[in-house]
Amino acid sequence: MQAVLWIAFLALEAKNIAKPTGATVTSDLSNTEAFSKLCGVYNALTAKATALNLKDEVESLAYDIGALNMSAAPTTFRDIFKPGETHTKADHPKRPSSPPETVATWDKYFGFWQQSASRLQENSKNRKTKSADGLPPYARAILHRLAEEAYSYATTTKLTVPANALADFQREAERAIYGGPPATTAADGGANGDRNAKCGTTAGAKGTISGTTLRNDFLCVCAGNGQGTTKKKTCCEACQDSGSTEWTSPQNGQTIFKTLAGQCSHFKHIETATPEAIEHATTALLQAAARGQTTNGDWVFILGKIEGSGTDGCKGESATNGGMCVSYRNSAAKTPDIAWLDATKKAATALRNLNNANKEAENLLLAAKQLNATAYNAVEQALAAGITKTTVILSQKETTTNCGELSTNKTACEAQSYKWQGKNETDGKCVATAKEQTNTAGTEGAATTETRKSKNKDDCKCPK
Repeated sequence: MQAVLWIAFLALEAKNIAKPTGATVTSDLSNTEAFSKLCGVYNALTAKATALNLKDEVESLAYDIGALNMSAAPTTFRDIFKPGETHTKADHPKRPSSPPETVATWDKYFGFWQQSASRLQENSKNRKTKSADGLPPYARAILHRLAEEAYSYATTTKLTVPANALADFQREAERAIYGGPPATTAADGGANGDRNAKCGTTAGAKGTISGTTLRNDFLCVCAGNGQGTTKKKTCCEACQDSGSTEWTSPQNGQTIFKTLAGQCSHFKHIETATPEAIEHATTALLQAAARGQTTNGDWVFILGKIEGSGTDGCKGESATNGGMCVSYRNSAAKTPDIAWLDATKKAATALRNLNNANKEAENLLLAAKQLNATAYNAVEQALAAGITKTTVILSQKETTTNCGELSTNKTACEAQSYKWQGKNETDGKCVATAKEQTNTAGTEGAATTETRKSKNKDDCKCPK
């Protein structure tokens, strides 16, 4: 039942859209709806779009890893890439001649190692880096692998995709509005009198400039001509004041369009360009143009007011059977034919590509930060492991020394629950009956307890 009601509602709406708007006389503000639809497309195409430029930040993180690797590398390797070196990868005296895979590796990483060496020098001056000098071989190998992985972040082309996508969007937006770059394209010259051949014919079909550019459509709907019955304020109160020129040349056409575009700010509701905004705006314009006009309501795909039977076409003035409008109707197929729609579709696609490219760039930056942290953690852990190993060795030496001292005098012997057999404090021997000794724990195992039983003084020595 709900489906039936919904279908009936859509049928009623379609009937209302096609319903004649009547033969209202073209006057001031009579084209405000048409103007708002044109402005909707213009605003969507000129809203701000941003391409994330994270290339420098990602490269900096990558070169920082390379610099850390350089600090752990042998001096002979670092000397090859000394900052200020004038040799190229092709003419460098250290460049290998074979085998092919070694030559390819040299060519691949040469520039990265050069940048890494420069970063190491810079970081050393500014004390911004941790030296990896003294790493054990296994840790140097890990760091070298991480540096080679960092190379992929420093050279990826994915970080340039946002800028390319933004350029695509801007190019297609300009093509829709102007037909190309505004600096190298011009508005149509309009006409002193009737302009129906250009904006909409006497048969209701599209004119020679209808739908070619958004700028020309603005002028067809809103700009006055040299006739006394033209209406300069049909789109808005401030669109053309009484002292402004008419659309009779490309130059004043551009002047008028600049004023019209400025008035579009009253219909602006978005700050950031989105593909959805472009698609919604073009759909709204097509729906407005689809409403039937003229006495019989059978002239469709005309944007702006046309009076009476419409047989004077979109002539650029208030007329018994004409008006200030633009016709998009293909006379043969009786469907809308708007060339600039192709550019708006491509502009929307470019924005989607831009959004995806920005997300990819953000992910690359996050991955580069994680890789950088991994490299520094690997160095710190390896260096810390070396310090701990030294501490364990020293601790064991201390235990041996203390153990040896226990057997040299009566007081020390008895303090450890041994029996002293001798004439005095220093002349005698320490007899072990039952003794427990605990070894110092290192980093690779817990402390161990061992019971030693004997009747001679050699048992006072540390366990082997």
